[in-house]
Amino acid sequence: MKQKLFLLVLPLFLIVSCRKAEKNSAAVQQQETPVSDHVWYYLNTTGFHRVENVLHVPYAAERPWTEAVRISSASSAADNGSGTPPAYALVNRCGILAFTDDKCSLYPDAQLFSDRTAGNLVFQDNTPVFSLYKSTFFNISLSENASDPLHPFLAQFTPGPNISVPLVSIKNLGLGANSEITDYVWDGKCWICSVKTETVNKTSFSYFSWQPKVPLLSLTPATAAASLYITSSTKELYRSLKSPKPFAAAPDRLKTLLSLLPQTLAFQINCYSAGGHSPRPYIRQSKDDTAEPLSAEACIAETWICAVFQDGTVYLNGALYNKPVLNNGRTIAFKLPKLPAGFTYGNFAISGHTIYVAWEETSFYKTGKSGFISVDIEAILNNGV
Repeated sequence: MKQKLFLLVLPLFLIVSCRKAEKNSAAVQQQETPVSDHVWYYLNTTGFHRVENVLHVPYAAERPWTEAVRISSASSAADNGSGTPPAYALVNRCGILAFTDDKCSLYPDAQLFSDRTAGNLVFQDNTPVFSLYKSTFFNISLSENASDPLHPFLAQFTPGPNISVPLVSIKNLGLGANSEITDYVWDGKCWICSVKTETVNKTSFSYFSWQPKVPLLSLTPATAAASLYITSSTKELYRSLKSPKPFAAAPDRLKTLLSLLPQTLAFQINCYSAGGHSPRPYIRQSKDDTAEPLSAEACIAETWICAVFQDGTVYLNGALYNKPVLNNGRTIAFKLPKLPAGFTYGNFAISGHTIYVAWEETSFYKTGKSGFISVDIEAILNNGV
């Protein structure tokens, strides 16, 4: 049976006041208008496949999230005046999904993705850049890691030829075969990295920063070693950059977008900039609230801003590409179809008038079924307003 989306109208007097409802949903009112305007897809090792709804997705064995086929990161490119800005999603263990309005294409790369964890999608000159690493805890020994001739850390996806190529290797950064960069923060100039180093008897962590001496996208593992400026860093600096800041410090556009949410609703949100650097995390939660806050993702583009909560509530304001301002400048909200128990929504990206939102089945650190939903935003407005 075809599921439906629900458009939420946002007058101030319809804010939900029930504490239990606040904890379980980011929706702020009760009036819902059904709209049929979306397509479900699921992911597996062979690619992405259309399906009627999540209930019809074939069984997928649970795997650690680092090893599972799932969307691990997604974001939108900036508008550079050359047509509809595309959007991208990293499919762990598979490749890159590229979205242009209502069209999506997968570009797999077995050499780079099949035995590595992909994440941290950012942009340099509107070109997608992402990281790769191997989890020795789950699937590889130190001796196997030492025999990896490539051992990439950073790679780029090149639109046009639609290929992924390494930029920087672990060796380029002066690290040994028993080290992996498991995470980083990039502010547009400097990369601050967390390094996990394993020996037979010990696992240790260290931190450093680096900057390219030449344009980042000109680097290759064959030339990068002489083109990087590397300095040591500290755990304290790295953790301060990764730790969420109070929501009061968030960009004004994000605070305005979510201004109708009840002040008692606790949430943590990662805020991207379209075509930009690492997301900035923010949290709103009272000191005496010990419950897990709702998680959400947000993206700020030149003409629009959007936030998606784990329960499927979407907030959007502004003008989509080559379109007039939405809803006379007022924030719109809509509710994605309800997922089965144990499933959540996650990363998202917008291209043209279409939003793509990842979903997955989760249990502690494991992922089962996964995929994404595409939603025609114009259809929601045309049918629901």
